[in-house]
Amino acid sequence: KEIEALIKNSTAKVDEGTQLANDSSDALKEIFEAIKKVRGIIQEISAATKEQTSGLGQITEAVNQTDSLTQQNASAAEELSSTAEVMRDNAEVLDSLMSYFKV
Repeated sequence: KEIEALIKNSTAKVDEGTQLANDSSDALKEIFEAIKKVRGIIQEISAATKEQTSGLGQITEAVNQTDSLTQQNASAAEELSSTAEVMRDNAEVLDSLMSYFKV
């Protein structure tokens, strides 16, 4: 009878260990699935980061082009202002020359 009790006790402990192993296996499967989901999210973040980097590069290029055009426009405005001043001076000279001719 003592051996039979020991065998039953051992069998119960083996069954308990088997259940614990099965529970651990299930938990590991859930962890593995969660890791796969996290990996997918990280890949999506990485792709979005690459897109944002590309977009920022395009924005930087556009800002640089706008800056260049603004500088060109400022230069052209200065030239136009200078030309207008010369033309005004020329008009004053012409007006003074025309005053000699009275019609």
